[in-house]
Amino acid sequence: MSSFRKWVIKSIVSYWKCFRIIFVFFSLFLMGDAFYRWDGFKYYASFSEFLPTVALVFIIWSMLAVLATAILWMLWKAGEWSFQRIGIEVKISHILIFLISFTFLSVLIWIVKEYVWNFRTTLNLKKMLVLFLVFISIFLTWLFRYKTDHWEKVIQERITPLVLLFGMFFLFSVPLVAYTTLHKAEEKVMSQITARSPDSDNSRPNIL
Repeated sequence: MSSFRKWVIKSIVSYWKCFRIIFVFFSLFLMGDAFYRWDGFKYYASFSEFLPTVALVFIIWSMLAVLATAILWMLWKAGEWSFQRIGIEVKISHILIFLISFTFLSVLIWIVKEYVWNFRTTLNLKKMLVLFLVFISIFLTWLFRYKTDHWEKVIQERITPLVLLFGMFFLFSVPLVAYTTLHKAEEKVMSQITARSPDSDNSRPNIL
């Protein structure tokens, strides 16, 4: 096997590992937001009308997950090449543990702000918090750098059921959105024909 083919296979595997985590994270966030919005939506429409909307948003979010993974993967490849020049090895497991640490700390700060100490957040404070979280996440990743491969393997195994579940929902969403779009288009055409039909008959007297 040529070195280029090995590099391609290794790149696809690393991209897939990164995509699985981002896809699950995006999907969980969307599901939480959808259930939150359903509490208000159910007073105005049925669940059969709400489901196609969620399916459409899920497809868009899945495409965003693909794009976000591609950007992150390219940044990682550029960083890997740069760090190799100075003799530092950066693995995909390091990036994943960094993202998990950053996300966990961000959620922790949000919980503290919402339920413990509702402090006022300015733009400068948000920038300082982001920088603080980045440095803390980098430090944690460096501190546990020899265990990241094991943790990354455990995380990949644990999220496999969620990947399959959200993957099936994506496959279900595509035909559902296509059917809903075509059905609405047919209803719109029929309503336009119905609305135009009385005006097209000039033989009828104008009773108004």
